[in-house]
Amino acid sequence: SAAPSTAASNSAVPSTMPQTESPKPGIVVNPSIIMPRPPILSRLYRIEISASTILRLRDQSSAGIANFAASDQINVFGTYNSDGTVQALIVRNLSKPVEKTFVQLNNVTVLSVSANAAPASIVVTQQPVYPCFNFGANGTGAAMRYPCPMGLQSFSDNPNSANVAVPPSLAPNFMMMRKYVVNVDSQTIIMNRSKVNMNLANIKSGDQLNVYGSTSGEGVTIDADIVRDLTQPATVTSVGGTVTQVNDDGSFVLQTTDGQTLTVQNPIQVGATVKLQGLLDALQGIITKISQLTVQNNRQTPPPVPPPSTGKVSISSIDPAAGTVGTSVTLKGSGFAQTNTVNFGYGAIPNVASADGVSLTFSVPGGINPPCYYSKPQCLMPSRIIEPGMYPVSVTNENGTSNEMKFTAIVNSGLVPIDNLP
Repeated sequence: SAAPSTAASNSAVPSTMPQTESPKPGIVVNPSIIMPRPPILSRLYRIEISASTILRLRDQSSAGIANFAASDQINVFGTYNSDGTVQALIVRNLSKPVEKTFVQLNNVTVLSVSANAAPASIVVTQQPVYPCFNFGANGTGAAMRYPCPMGLQSFSDNPNSANVAVPPSLAPNFMMMRKYVVNVDSQTIIMNRSKVNMNLANIKSGDQLNVYGSTSGEGVTIDADIVRDLTQPATVTSVGGTVTQVNDDGSFVLQTTDGQTLTVQNPIQVGATVKLQGLLDALQGIITKISQLTVQNNRQTPPPVPPPSTGKVSISSIDPAAGTVGTSVTLKGSGFAQTNTVNFGYGAIPNVASADGVSLTFSVPGGINPPCYYSKPQCLMPSRIIEPGMYPVSVTNENGTSNEMKFTAIVNSGLVPIDNLP
């Protein structure tokens, strides 16, 4: 294309500029004045495709005309026709298939997980200080540290992130963070920090992940092959920073040295062991200007306490109502004691515990002793083998004896007809 004339170029130069030499197009004549560059002109071609034209994709694989679309970039080899068209011998589509790069994003923070099972999308952010690695177009190359993909400019740019709210802890630095949508499918390997497989449902908002997978273009989405949750299983973490706020519930906000904003729950609980250093006012019984504080919470969750007995024992359900020897059977009701006897047909099953007073579980025995077997002196009545049939089940304890439910013992399908089952 032709450059602008000298006259046209000079017309854009102030009269105060020395005119010793005509400025060249596109050359900086003065640090504050840039001369106009010549326009970049594009040409319009008509490419003629015939049955003998060879169509290829970027990877040199065969293609059809359906593989080409508007905005695709192509290379064309052929001859000019007299009418100005190009008779194509070979056309190669450089835009397809989309060129992928296998990358690893380290220390991304989970903001949301769309589902508890694949397929799902995980919206994540990454602090600028954390690295990314490139494994090449096939994922087989050596890991090379490289600039991280650009990612999303805004969460509204992708439907999977459009409704994700920015947590207050990330808000101060959110504009500087990289933002991605990680796609997880049934082939994605999900593991914890120890490289033990885990379920997608275990990944929670706030978890830190390493993600390995493929991306293309500006890297808005990552198709994950491996997701490793660095937060699971939970572990003790040391952080440092400055307390910026103390809340009414005793928790406080910590601005960490690496730029995170964390809310720390109140560490002081009844029964905790505390060691501290500070100024003691023995007269007032007050310690001030604490310079060091160590808290160790020793409280353990107490076992569940059965509800108060009503003085009556009652069974409301039995599950299952039929089964073979060894089947685990659960009774639900009320008035169960910490130690109970389950009356099973002819005999009894002693010392069956109930942790909550409303349920207990026992296993169907292969043989059973009569109740007097557990009395003193012990009776001489023989034990009996559990045979196919229906047995009454009740519970006896310090509160009395309950109502009965029915249980059908099954040895094999030929002994008890289906019609006889409840």
